[in-house]
Amino acid sequence: MKSHALKPMWQQWAWQFRAECSGCSAEVFFPSEVDQENPRRRAANARAAKLICQRCPVVRQCLHHALTVPERFGVWGGLTPQERLRIAP
Repeated sequence: MKSHALKPMWQQWAWQFRAECSGCSAEVFFPSEVDQENPRRRAANARAAKLICQRCPVVRQCLHHALTVPERFGVWGGLTPQERLRIAP
């Protein structure tokens, strides 16, 4: 049986160190249940997160990650969970 060398895990996540959102409050990307239940707050949170994503140098890697895992919650790669469902393979 042939063995394969494992790659260090940090290489899979290194893109996150360059993300525009690093250092931002997670609440922007993952709103509380109270905010999720209020349509206006939910939309405002999504807009705020997407503005950050628009400036992000690794937005494509982030979206790829979200679609691959798949991430079920929060804004990833500039898209909400509902938006990601529409483009998921």
